[in-house]
Amino acid sequence: MTKDLSDGLRQRTWPKPQEVLTGNYVQASYVWEGRVFNRALRMHQHVSEPITPGESAITSLCRGLNGKIYGATSGKRSHLFYYDPGPRGDGVCDLGVMEGVTAIRRSLVAIAPDLIIAGASEVNDPSQGGALYRHATAHDHMDEYGTSKGKVEKILVPVEGECVAALAADGLRQMVYGLSTPSGIFFRYDVKAGTVKQYGQVASDKVFSHTLVLDAKGNVYGASSLGELFRYCPEQDSVASLCKRIPSLAGREFYNRLDAAVLEPRSGLIYGAGSADGVLFVLDPESLEIRSLGKATAEPRVRAMVASLDGRIYGIGGCEDGMGRLFRYDPFRHELKELGIMMAASEVFRHGYEFDAACTGASGEIYFGESEWEGHLFLYFPPVLGA
Repeated sequence: MTKDLSDGLRQRTWPKPQEVLTGNYVQASYVWEGRVFNRALRMHQHVSEPITPGESAITSLCRGLNGKIYGATSGKRSHLFYYDPGPRGDGVCDLGVMEGVTAIRRSLVAIAPDLIIAGASEVNDPSQGGALYRHATAHDHMDEYGTSKGKVEKILVPVEGECVAALAADGLRQMVYGLSTPSGIFFRYDVKAGTVKQYGQVASDKVFSHTLVLDAKGNVYGASSLGELFRYCPEQDSVASLCKRIPSLAGREFYNRLDAAVLEPRSGLIYGAGSADGVLFVLDPESLEIRSLGKATAEPRVRAMVASLDGRIYGIGGCEDGMGRLFRYDPFRHELKELGIMMAASEVFRHGYEFDAACTGASGEIYFGESEWEGHLFLYFPPVLGA
């Protein structure tokens, strides 16, 4: 009887063991969609010396009206630079140092006809305040023989004894809007008239977000205490609270700030994220409805975010001294997807962990500014996706 049982077991057809999918962790750790490159902050790769480490953390980026990418650094000294994406460029030109300035954070904007405006976020002598600077881009040119560049000029200090926390620009009205730090005074700089108007503090307790964003009509949005949104309306020339808070996990409102925000021009919607938990949200400027989209990464912060030319949103999530991860929100598929850690093998083999600035290029490429001790400009070419 035992023999019959053993013979039956041997002759039985057993199912194959289920294959265990362990995943390709080597590939999955890094960005696997699109292509990532980087550029040191120097002319034509090895032709010139890069901006000195300790002065090269990229903390502001914007695209000039000439198509070049402009950036500002923070560290021992603050530099202004441009990157020329053209075929005869593909290098970085150091426009020079702003004396006494040690940081320019989220305070670099482009405005017609050919101006870049920068705001000093930290200075060696705080009693002097942080000034606005202007750079005319008409003379910025790069080819295989060298570079030419315009001057960087100091304009004025918008709020006496204070620095600049954030800037945003309205090219149609020729206005630059800003917040001062540490008091959080909202101000407007009239580019044509060269004058500044102040509108008072956005938060009486001086707790506010160092982020500003414009909608398609030129209204300016920011956040005060507990992530409560305010809006400056140019038609009424006034700042008012919207009595609406950006989303966070329950009980975490006290820690929440507007960490990053961007206008998606095709839809007219504003996308943003909070610092407390990294919750991504979308704001409809017409209805003022706020809708939570979820968390892109496990870490709380979203330190840089842009809108691609196809209407999708890309950003970098991650804390300071952490490991930032690229993500994408696809409004057509209603999909929020983490894409991995930034790594480039060209021009320099480098892992990118910390980023605090981003902008979209004229051809759809996306630039992320690495804010490490030795910062590099990362170029991300997103994949072509169907609607």
